[in-house]
Amino acid sequence: MAIGTRYTDWGFFRGIIDDVRIFNRALSAQEALSLFNDTISPDMTPPTVSATSPVNGATGISVNSVITATFSEAMNAGSINTAPFLVSDGHEYRWCGNL
Repeated sequence: MAIGTRYTDWGFFRGIIDDVRIFNRALSAQEALSLFNDTISPDMTPPTVSATSPVNGATGISVNSVITATFSEAMNAGSINTAPFLVSDGHEYRWCGNL
């Protein structure tokens, strides 16, 4: 990474760079605009699961039941992948699935 220089013969940037931020993900348009306007900091707190169905500790659930999870904030569809997830009864039984 080079900050303040170009890879051509145009030389170095002539000015002042006073703020550099590196993120491990692409920012949304709103986050980029907020940074530009310096109005609010981007939300860097990951969402949490706020509700599930069936609820935690439920019994007598059919093995072909649909499992849903509600998150604490709206999810960016681009951030959801098909990585496997684990469903467990908290003791001895575990099931693995994909989105």
